[in-house]
Amino acid sequence: MESFDLAAGHDSAADALAEFDGEALVLSFTGDWHFPVEGGATIAAALEQTGTPVTHHVVDSDHGHDAFLAEPENVGPPVREFLAAGVDASGAGKGRTRGDAGDAPGQGAESDDGRESESDDAVCGPLGTAGSLLRG
Repeated sequence: MESFDLAAGHDSAADALAEFDGEALVLSFTGDWHFPVEGGATIAAALEQTGTPVTHHVVDSDHGHDAFLAEPENVGPPVREFLAAGVDASGAGKGRTRGDAGDAPGQGAESDDGRESESDDAVCGPLGTAGSLLRG
């Protein structure tokens, strides 16, 4: 896959996501050149434009696109929190960016509260990134 355009065939990225009814967690990895942090921010912004509660979590990583496989200790906590409590209850708030990306603007520190949960209403969604998790 050389490129990804969420808005292809639609008027905008928000238009492409307009039918989605749920909550979303978008995970981005600083070393991922296939789907850079900016792409995750675009997806999160498009979801927010549709009124979808969304959290964009940024993981500081040098493992590129495979960071979600190489660093489960950095991916598991935000996914567990999202599945257990959703966007609003997770403390992230609608449209907020969270993560470990150093001093990047708009990005705060993430902590693991140790909660674990299983959910059968979550889908790793086809938003063009391994880090898109939808709940609805």
